[in-house]
Amino acid sequence: MRQRNIIITTFLSIFLIFSGIVFSQEGRGKGRLAGKVVDESGNPIKDVVVEAQSLEFSLHLKTKTNEKGEWAILGMGTGMFRFSFKKKGYFPVYVDRYIRQLVRNKDLNVTLKKSPIATITDEKIKKAVEKSNALFDKGKYKESIEILLPIVKENKELFFLKLNIANAYRKMGDEKTALKYYEELIKDTEGKEGAYILDLLARTYASLGEIYAKEKKFDKAIEYFEKASKLYQKDERIMYNLGELYFNKFETKKAIEALKKAIEINPNWDKPYPKLGYAYINLGDIKSAIKIFEEYLNKFPDAKDRTQIEKFLPQLKKMLKK
Repeated sequence: MRQRNIIITTFLSIFLIFSGIVFSQEGRGKGRLAGKVVDESGNPIKDVVVEAQSLEFSLHLKTKTNEKGEWAILGMGTGMFRFSFKKKGYFPVYVDRYIRQLVRNKDLNVTLKKSPIATITDEKIKKAVEKSNALFDKGKYKESIEILLPIVKENKELFFLKLNIANAYRKMGDEKTALKYYEELIKDTEGKEGAYILDLLARTYASLGEIYAKEKKFDKAIEYFEKASKLYQKDERIMYNLGELYFNKFETKKAIEALKKAIEINPNWDKPYPKLGYAYINLGDIKSAIKIFEEYLNKFPDAKDRTQIEKFLPQLKKMLKK
């Protein structure tokens, strides 16, 4: 009996060891993605931290750009990944991309825009802001805010730091206070010009749109996303959010226009495709709905709603024949 217990215990130990290996490898594969990071003048940026986070598993991969601004990440399985590009002095960029293993994935080239934080000349303040950003990245939002509040109060020219403060309050779930700082920031930019001002406004408008959408104040959300889309004309998330809001308001033609734009900006992002298909159904354009659903299933073989769509596609085709 004792010997049997030892065998069972040993077997379970081996099973757990191998189970740990299997689970730790989830999301891994032979997928590869490469690209280049440049500034607004087209110059390569060295030492940009590039991270790939699986949207389905806990897999997280990281690399840095070389002197030519080039980067590559290996070892990804098939599925959606979120890529982030970060470097001090620049606004971060986030891109969702579907990765395949058996074909070459199209290069992901990114342009980073300078953050106004790079213009801070006071070294003491600069270090404090960098510390605040580091705390934010660690999820210590309250501590991050506590550093920035006195700086903004004593240095009116550093009004742009209110964006960081507002974002931190949002992360803490205090959207009322976040709204206050976003709205203050918009007022602070009045009469000011420059590329960084437009960036600040675009990010602020998009954040306000997200808050009002969450509160189901759709008209207000649309107002701010429309403003953001005029400043960020190549942001697929803004266009998707607009499409979803118009869809919810039954303004189908506007929803289709926005969702098509989101796909045009980033054809390797899965989210807009099914929503566009449903919008076409609502419009009565069954032929276009079938086309977009089939494109979606072919492009994203691991789509979570594949079974559901495959079930009603034949019904749509029957409707087309009538």
